Amino acid sequence: MGMRLDDWCRLDVDDFNSAAKAWSEMRDGGERGQWERMRVLASIVILPHVKGRMKPERLLPLPWDKNKARTSKSQGEPVSAEAQKARLLEVMKRKGVAIQ
Repeated sequence: MGMRLDDWCRLDVDDFNSAAKAWSEMRDGGERGQWERMRVLASIVILPHVKGRMKPERLLPLPWDKNKARTSKSQGEPVSAEAQKARLLEVMKRKGVAIQ
């Protein structure tokens, strides 16, 4: 699913951030799903070779397992709307996109 250039150019900062966040979550969700399936499959394959039951999380720890317990402190302070707009204008200028 794509977005036309004309529509992309009309986005304001909040709309752009929302679209970027949604795209990122969609991509990350797909990758996580693949890794979760791989982890479950690995735990099923190794089951006959270990005593007791081995949880998939213990067999193959993944980065987001640790993040479930943490808060979002590592993301830092939120960026102001003015700073976001300045950054967007800088990128548009560098790419040669007409600023209206």
